[in-house]
Amino acid sequence: MTSVPSSSAFERALCGFRAHFGHEPSFGARAPGRVNLIGEHIDYNGGFVLPMAIECDCVCMATEARGRKKSRIIALEAAGGKGEEWSFDTFRDLYELWNVEPPEGFRPGSWQSYVAGVFKFVGERCGTPFGEGRVPALDVVIASDVPLGGGLSSSASLEVALGKLIALSARVDVAAVEMVQLCQQAEHEFARVPCGAMDQEIAVLASEGHAVLLDCHGIGLARLVPMPSTDHTIVIMDTGVKHALGASEYSSRRSTCAAAAVKLGVRWLCDFDVRDLAAKRDILSGDEYRCARHAIMESARTLEGARALEQRDFALFGELMNASHNSLRDDFRVSCAELDTVVEAARAIPGVLGARMTGGGFGGCAIALARADVLERLCEEVTRAYRVAHGRVPMIFATRAGAGASKLMLKVEE
Repeated sequence: MTSVPSSSAFERALCGFRAHFGHEPSFGARAPGRVNLIGEHIDYNGGFVLPMAIECDCVCMATEARGRKKSRIIALEAAGGKGEEWSFDTFRDLYELWNVEPPEGFRPGSWQSYVAGVFKFVGERCGTPFGEGRVPALDVVIASDVPLGGGLSSSASLEVALGKLIALSARVDVAAVEMVQLCQQAEHEFARVPCGAMDQEIAVLASEGHAVLLDCHGIGLARLVPMPSTDHTIVIMDTGVKHALGASEYSSRRSTCAAAAVKLGVRWLCDFDVRDLAAKRDILSGDEYRCARHAIMESARTLEGARALEQRDFALFGELMNASHNSLRDDFRVSCAELDTVVEAARAIPGVLGARMTGGGFGGCAIALARADVLERLCEEVTRAYRVAHGRVPMIFATRAGAGASKLMLKVEE
């Protein structure tokens, strides 16, 4: 698929490329951020999730760096928006990074680690065993309007956009499921983030106007679910905070879920029948029981939510969103005061059908399903409540379901 996006990231990437390299880019790719409508902390528990792509993109533009072995990567959003450049010998430095020690300026979790991981794994898939294949050294500019740190998958949008760019440079067609796997591997082994595949899947598989119901038993088990078009909208409310305990608590919840699954005798926690859970309460710790109850019931809510959207029963979907947030707050315990404030303020507005936190928790974003005609009131009242409670202003914006990753049309052909 080829597209010409209207996002500000496209314009920033194009202007940034011209400014840094003095000529036009030869090719480019984009991939969207995502928001999970329902099905939180399920991607590593073998259940169902229902994300959609949002109308915010990561955009990568490039040209071949002729006569040089080093790739130059300009990340315009790095260093607080000041931008950073990283140069590396595309495959010698990555070999050392993988087998010996990191090159200067690299650390796991940095933007460089995501770039390095994608260059290594997608590069190898494209026939590049450390410098002998078809991926040339590249001059690349990266721009993104996916909010950073808000749980909207800025990292996966970068991975998939860059992966598609590298495949374009090598003139190799990488299948959708393969691209998901390679980008997930990059995040696991270079960025050192033990993520599920949901974020990469939605960046690759999304379809405009649809959410994607994903079965987390495997990659690519998906079906499209139509989203409302003009009468209702998804509203994202970014609290602008991310509490430091998020990473450690995420790992703790994963471990607790895994321990519960072992005690319940299932590989995937969501495969256990919730009707039998109460009878097993004595063999689980309190934390394990609460996490299991959330995961099993959340996966069921997701399936019911997909059916509700297909039947245009938006009131029911809103009720399921509310139940999801309550479970994440009370059983899984990954909400926080800031998220609860925006969720409660949104729910109090007539015309808002439901609201919940989204993402890993402990900050980041919440979402609401609202009638389109109450958007202005929602923005005003949620902003007011958040300012009173926390002394700051949230970023609030409406979004439709966007398209998955695509090649960019950089020149209009006659």
